[in-house]
Amino acid sequence: MSEKAERNDFVISRVFGAPRELLWRCFTEPEHMQQWWGPKGSTVVSGTYHGAMRDSSGHVTWAKFVYREIVPQERLVWVHSFSDENGGLARHPLSPTWPLELLTNIRRRAGREDQAHATLVAAQCDRGRAKDLRYRA
Repeated sequence: MSEKAERNDFVISRVFGAPRELLWRCFTEPEHMQQWWGPKGSTVVSGTYHGAMRDSSGHVTWAKFVYREIVPQERLVWVHSFSDENGGLARHPLSPTWPLELLTNIRRRAGREDQAHATLVAAQCDRGRAKDLRYRA
């Protein structure tokens, strides 16, 4: 994936007051992921690449990550989608126009020892087939 974000890509950049190693563990270890992934009150139900979040009312939303590139402490690239409990593709539960699959890239760059710089870019996997879809939830 190109480092340059396109007009409809979803981009987040942030500097965290934590070492890069801790930020890496927050994306790769379930006990860390459940501290921040999903809405407040959600819990990670299962999985490392196929898992679910359960909100405080008991509603379960499944997701699937198919990793394409892993460079420890620097970069994670995966295809991210909503899924059913069997791992099949599913539409966003609140938005029928959300893309079925997003190519997601998180790049970390070096900085001070006590900081982690991270940029996340999520782009539609098949821009030609799904040009009309937008990130409207």
